[in-house]
Amino acid sequence: MTETRDAEETVAAVLARAYGAEAATERTGAVRDAMRFEELARVYSVIRENGCRSAVEIGMAGGTSSLAIGQALADNGGGPLVSIDPFQHETYGGRGLAALRAADLATAHRLIEEPDYVGLPRLLAEGFRCDFVLVDGWHSFDHTFANFFYADLLLRDRGILMVHDTAMPCVFQACRFLEVLKPYRLVSPPVTRQLDSVVARVLRRVRVALQGAEAVRLAKARREQWFALGAYQKLASRQVPQNHAAVTDF
Repeated sequence: MTETRDAEETVAAVLARAYGAEAATERTGAVRDAMRFEELARVYSVIRENGCRSAVEIGMAGGTSSLAIGQALADNGGGPLVSIDPFQHETYGGRGLAALRAADLATAHRLIEEPDYVGLPRLLAEGFRCDFVLVDGWHSFDHTFANFFYADLLLRDRGILMVHDTAMPCVFQACRFLEVLKPYRLVSPPVTRQLDSVVARVLRRVRVALQGAEAVRLAKARREQWFALGAYQKLASRQVPQNHAAVTDF
């Protein structure tokens, strides 16, 4: 709990530097296009715990995730953060960039204001590799899957892949592909698919309860701390083999 409090206090402080005291007291409700405060604290703590020194984020928007990542990298000794967001000026008016400048975290930051399917191959061609990738771009299966493909190539072994909005069915399916066919270890509680039926949600709670105390603890952490954020550690650089066995439960 002490580590959680420390992460939350650090994230609150960097939000206050970037957006003013209101952002810290009202968490991210005072900031448009923001992750939940608890999710930002998880981003910060996972980067710190794994000693990450370089990062890529896909999707910048208002800059809250940029602040959490940038501060964690700085606290780990410093390193580059690359944000890929084709709409940073067109849609968001440069608010993410302004937040980083206000928080004194802009020096090690680079914005690629191009679509992810252009910017990510560009980074690979430059020889860039990193310890952390956050996927929070366009939430269709094809875009998320493409983000995972390039993130896997960018990440060093033992690096961390974090994914936002994992409850969306398309994002959840991409996560299942990663879990089943790639050498990644789940760092967060298991991701769960959004269920619209009350009956389906009740049945899921019952199934979790039948799995025992640890499953119940993880499900509670998912609901109260991680929300729609998932995290994986890359264990090895390995291609999915050709003609692999079909997996239908993505």
